[in-house]
Amino acid sequence: MRNYLFVLLAAYVFSSCGESRKERQNMMKPKKKMEEIKQNEDDSFLLFANGIELLVEPKFGGRVTSLVFEGKEVLSTREIEMPETQTFGSVLWPSPQFAWGMWPPPYNLDMGVYSAVAEGDGIKLTSKIDTALSIQFCKTLKISKENDRIEILYELYNRSEKEQQFGLWEVTRLPKGGVAFFPIGEPMPDSSLGREEYENTWYLTANPAPYFDDISSIDGVFWEGVPEGNYFSPKIIADGTEGWCAYVRNGLVFIKQFENVTPSDFSPHQGEVEIYVDQKNNYVELEEQSSYRTIPVGGSTSWEVNWYVKELPEGIDAKIGNTDLVEFVRSVIK
Repeated sequence: MRNYLFVLLAAYVFSSCGESRKERQNMMKPKKKMEEIKQNEDDSFLLFANGIELLVEPKFGGRVTSLVFEGKEVLSTREIEMPETQTFGSVLWPSPQFAWGMWPPPYNLDMGVYSAVAEGDGIKLTSKIDTALSIQFCKTLKISKENDRIEILYELYNRSEKEQQFGLWEVTRLPKGGVAFFPIGEPMPDSSLGREEYENTWYLTANPAPYFDDISSIDGVFWEGVPEGNYFSPKIIADGTEGWCAYVRNGLVFIKQFENVTPSDFSPHQGEVEIYVDQKNNYVELEEQSSYRTIPVGGSTSWEVNWYVKELPEGIDAKIGNTDLVEFVRSVIK
């Protein structure tokens, strides 16, 4: 009996020690991907690191539908916009717009179901082929802790039997109540072209005169204040420079960084940076486009975009013309 109790006690001790060693080993291991990427019951993915929470929905166009930084929402979400409008979150479109008939965007690319798989420390989403254009999108997103930013790789695949030309176009919807700004590059071909060819669209010259109280160019930087409410504001199409645009609201600065494009490489009737303020709903679109590319049969093209979200530093006002705000953005993306 005494020997039997000793065997039981020894088994318990060795079992407990073994489990303790395993726990200690797990504590010493680097964090698992599960701790930074979570797949929800609705098959959406939540990526989180550095105070950022990024929600991506493969079943809804592979969109980013929420971006939260330190508890504050950055994007226009379902809760802000009417779900039936589908105008929330951040999407990817092919450019130019007239290639797909002006509106609505290609369903499989904008709202269709994407396949999704965790890949490294991010996720990769793949659309179905858009049969009208014979193209397919892939999106790879991750939060880089080293660079303190969201890194997005967009890919467009030519699934047709002929060479095609497209650009890539990121459209990010943000709540009204902030200020959009970006450095202006070269003059567009004709500042009146937009009013002639596309109603309510303005192509910017290098140094446009003020149009409205909230739209102006100061020292080479374009500014547009976006107050809340319903009102008319023209869509702005422009050449940027330095490869960034930004939006400040609610104490946060949202920055988009991308490869700078010259006007000779724009998609037809498009620009590098575009701003659209919806007249009836509470959102503004901060948009940028890649160069116009020739894609061979079976080939692809890629485009990288980085997002930064930072708290507005104390002492820097979120107002039109504030050079300190511009310099802050430059310091973040350098």
